[in-house]
Amino acid sequence: MIKARVPEGPVSTRPARSRAVRWILAIAVLEIANASYLAAFDSATILYHVNVVVHVLLGIPLAVAIIFRSIPALLRGAGRSSGVLAVLLRILTLLAAVFVVSGLALAWTGTARPWYWLLRLHVVTAVAGGALLLAIIWAWSRRPSAEFKDRLVFRWNFAVLGTALAVPLALHGYRMAEPPYARVIVNPASPPLSATTEGGGEANPFFPSSNETVGAKFLPSDFFLDSKGACGNQGCHPDITTQWEGSMHHFSSFNNQWYRKSVEYMQD
Repeated sequence: MIKARVPEGPVSTRPARSRAVRWILAIAVLEIANASYLAAFDSATILYHVNVVVHVLLGIPLAVAIIFRSIPALLRGAGRSSGVLAVLLRILTLLAAVFVVSGLALAWTGTARPWYWLLRLHVVTAVAGGALLLAIIWAWSRRPSAEFKDRLVFRWNFAVLGTALAVPLALHGYRMAEPPYARVIVNPASPPLSATTEGGGEANPFFPSSNETVGAKFLPSDFFLDSKGACGNQGCHPDITTQWEGSMHHFSSFNNQWYRKSVEYMQD
């Protein structure tokens, strides 16, 4: 008969806890890198939308870790501290809570225009919380009894958070200084002397308008008839469509005789 040896005393859970911490740190680094990409490359591409989904998938376990591990630890630290440090830890706790709640809400609502304020709140609390966390870690690493590993923790956090913030700021700054050619409107050196020299001229099917299309082709009617239902009523900007329907732009066509006569008068 084989007898199993029962260990005496409590079993240590430190290895399991250290593995959990490593997993949380790995998810946090991936989430920060993902957020930096989303902030730097705001484009309507498949890769960008895949990263939006990845951001949500990584954010859910990270939110759980912040709620059940980070926030209680910050509150315990604030209770044991005093003075400025206690205040800073409580502010960091508040920022972490708002950051998590806004992120979970965005996962449900999305980032359409009515929820821009929630997206901005999520971004602001993330940046402010990261900056405050760095300041606290820096002060901790500069205390007289600080060890080398304390300074190493600060350098590691500074490298990750600093790079994540610097990359989108640098790219947006470069795009503002050197905008793409497609976003630059270049006016002609001199205005046209008559309507026949404006746009495509008399050969333009849209004459006397200066509008042009590639190959001087007409746009399919479905492009206009379906865009309102697909993109206006239940799509991405119903508010803009509603405002446009009651504006002068809506009635500025040659079916409107008042508009047509005003154009013909200006040409004479």
